[in-house]
Amino acid sequence: MEFHFTTVYDRACMTAMAKALRKTVRRKHSRRTNLFGYLLIAFVLFLWLPIFTGRRSADFGDIVSLIVIIVVAVVLWKEDSLNALIAQKRMLPTSKHAEASFTDSGYRNVTDAAVTEWKYENIPLAAICDVGDYVVFLLNKNFAQAYDKRTLTGGSIEDFYRFIEQKTGIHVVKIGG
Repeated sequence: MEFHFTTVYDRACMTAMAKALRKTVRRKHSRRTNLFGYLLIAFVLFLWLPIFTGRRSADFGDIVSLIVIIVVAVVLWKEDSLNALIAQKRMLPTSKHAEASFTDSGYRNVTDAAVTEWKYENIPLAAICDVGDYVVFLLNKNFAQAYDKRTLTGGSIEDFYRFIEQKTGIHVVKIGG
């Protein structure tokens, strides 16, 4: 049995990888960061209560604090997209297109930059995720590989999930919105 994927590491792909990382191996860090951000927003809004109720007018410091919490809110809202943008800027141009083949003995990932081959028992996998149009292999807190489900040949996505779960012993985690 052989499964094959062709993946272009574009913004959508990179966002899926960032989302998978945030919701699995970076979960604790992400929760702490979000909690800090929301507490900061709540604190600044609390300081703005006298301004909202008309008891005092806003000064320069108040305007700056409002701008800061707007930026924090946007970052919290668009975290995966921003991480994807940064990762895409750091990516080697020769790694933007990948061909991956999964066979009974292991898998092979080919880009213009390198060819990597893994035996299933030696893959340093932290998690396998189903994120939208992508299957994402999380190697650690900073590295991931994505495979575009729309390009899968060799069987259905369910067949691939059964196959990869059997070979790696890792259950595929479905990640939604």
